[in-house]
Amino acid sequence: MDRTPVRNRQFATFVGETGYLTEAEQAGEGPVWFGGEWRMVKGVCWKNPTGKDLPADFDEHPVTMVTLADAQAYCEWQGYRLPTEDEWEHAAMGGSDKRFCFGDDPKYARYFAHCAGRRPDWVVAGSHMPSFYGLFDMHGGVWEWTSTLYTPDETVFVVKGGAVYSPEIRCRSAQRNFTAPNQEAPYWGFRLIMELGDES
Repeated sequence: MDRTPVRNRQFATFVGETGYLTEAEQAGEGPVWFGGEWRMVKGVCWKNPTGKDLPADFDEHPVTMVTLADAQAYCEWQGYRLPTEDEWEHAAMGGSDKRFCFGDDPKYARYFAHCAGRRPDWVVAGSHMPSFYGLFDMHGGVWEWTSTLYTPDETVFVVKGGAVYSPEIRCRSAQRNFTAPNQEAPYWGFRLIMELGDES
């Protein structure tokens, strides 16, 4: 599994080589939380996920505003795939029985994870404590897409890890969230996984 979520510069390379347009780009707008509600704002997409001025280190931030199809398109281009929920959770726990990669007490998430409304909204991928397997940003930052359906008879997919605004306890390894596959948001991201033996 990738050590960090996919970064904006990596996604930009994919777009530059393939001409791919995300679903938000095709729609010409994306959702932004404003005044206590979600509003569709023109021009919002992975290139400008909040409609605000971009930070100087934006290229190194996790890519967001990507739907499941957008994430899968990037995976196919790389020859990898999205992790299942079980794979993601095992990677976050690293074989331990702890709720977080730093232990069980959620209060430490404020120090070792990007959550609970900490500022700035996003930071460079790889900025927070790694899991027992050396994977960064498994708690907080952005919810990460998986390839797992939330329940077998539903058409929504599991996202894992919590986000910058999530309470600490919502960022634990076992926490489940879900979203529709065509939904993008300023805090949906993803990372890749490859089958063992696929390295060349």
